[in-house]
Amino acid sequence: NAPTPVDAKQLDDLGIRTLPPKA
Repeated sequence: NAPTPVDAKQLDDLGIRTLPPKA
């Protein structure tokens, strides 16, 4: 189940990345 853009944004805001950093 891939996270939705909103969920991904929320996780990113919390500093919790499910994907490798874009760096």
